[in-house]
Amino acid sequence: MIMFTWVRRFLLTSLVYIGLNLQTVAVQSQTRSATPIKSSTSELYNRAQRHFETQEYHLAIKYGLELLKIEPQNVLAHNTVGMSWGALGKSSAAIAAFNRAIAIDDQFTNAYYNRGYVYQQLGQHNQALNNFERTLELSNGQHVSALINRASIYATEHNYQPAITDLNRVVELNPKSATAYYNRALINLTMGNKIAYLNDLTTAEQLYRQQGDEGGLAQIAKLKQLY
Repeated sequence: MIMFTWVRRFLLTSLVYIGLNLQTVAVQSQTRSATPIKSSTSELYNRAQRHFETQEYHLAIKYGLELLKIEPQNVLAHNTVGMSWGALGKSSAAIAAFNRAIAIDDQFTNAYYNRGYVYQQLGQHNQALNNFERTLELSNGQHVSALINRASIYATEHNYQPAITDLNRVVELNPKSATAYYNRALINLTMGNKIAYLNDLTTAEQLYRQQGDEGGLAQIAKLKQLY
């Protein structure tokens, strides 16, 4: 009983979340074809994106807002501004930006995902789940980040089987998702499924090593020391 209590505590602090910074590519690939940017403002958008990618968030916001003065209905700019505010820890401003993007285009998948992620970071799980579920509706259940984050919320609430189901789906969609294997390993450990835990942990370690993810390898090394 003592060990399982510790494992649950470790699970709450160690599940690997997909952050806003990983949404940059998804937003570009999804929305540029659906919502073309006028050539007159494309340079402002490109600057905002570049500064977001280099973690110069204040500059990303600056150029995003400049673009919005010209095109207030530009959902890409609202989304980039929202991601930048989120990265700076300005949750209210981030949510407001995503709200504006969704008000303009209620089919904009990644605005829902990003808003859900901010709610998740705030510990507002019901709001986060609502946004992740909408994300999955719009993506036909194939938005890997939404699945992983929803599973993380389920796990923190000790709803382990739905979490496992979501992570199983991630592995089907992306067999190279080290995060999915690592999270599933922790949940299996919590549930007392030692063989499944060891199998998933081994796969996660192999994938982290192949992908050069030193942070992931460090988490696994720590887990091995503790259990």
